[in-house]
Amino acid sequence: MDSTFITLLRDQISEMGLTKEHVEAVRPSWVKMTLPEQLGNIGSEVSRVIKGRDSHTRYWKAVTRALDLYYALLAYSEKNDKT
Repeated sequence: MDSTFITLLRDQISEMGLTKEHVEAVRPSWVKMTLPEQLGNIGSEVSRVIKGRDSHTRYWKAVTRALDLYYALLAYSEKNDKT
């Protein structure tokens, strides 16, 4: 993935106020997972997005959850890289 894109995403995450502490508080089980487990959870939500195309509500819940997990992954991994 392009490093400029990653930088932009991380800037957006910072603007949203997501911190390592926020991720730990909101998703305590998330920080205990390995990277493959985290990516697997994101992949499951993406699968729900694809399956939920027929239902507006299901679709957007899955999109929101997938992005939430993705942002948590980036926010937490960025903070861990700096510590």
